[in-house]
Amino acid sequence: MPTRNASAGSAVAQILELLTRPTPPPERVTDVPTLERLLRIATVVDLTSLSKASIYRKIADRTFPPPLKIGKSRVAWRQSVILSWIAEQSASPTQACQPH
Repeated sequence: MPTRNASAGSAVAQILELLTRPTPPPERVTDVPTLERLLRIATVVDLTSLSKASIYRKIADRTFPPPLKIGKSRVAWRQSVILSWIAEQSASPTQACQPH
C-alpha cells in the first residue's frame, strides 16, 4: 500500500499545481465584435425627421436604404446604415424645397 499513498500524494501535488498556476489575462473588451443594433420604423422616423410615408416613398425611389426583413411582417434597419444615410444627407448641398 505504500505505492498508493505515494501516488495519491503526487496526484494532490498535481492538482495543487494546476490550481495555483497563473491564468492568462482575459481578452480585451475591444477584441469582441460589437453587435449591430436594429431600428424599427418609429426610431428611423425619429432619427431622420421623415414621416413613415416619406421613408417608404424614398425606398421606392431608391433614395433611402431598404429595411431588413426580420419576421413575417416585421422589418428593421441597421443603425449604422441609417446613421450613414443621415451623414450623407448632411454632407450634400441643401436642396431648395419645391412646391408639389
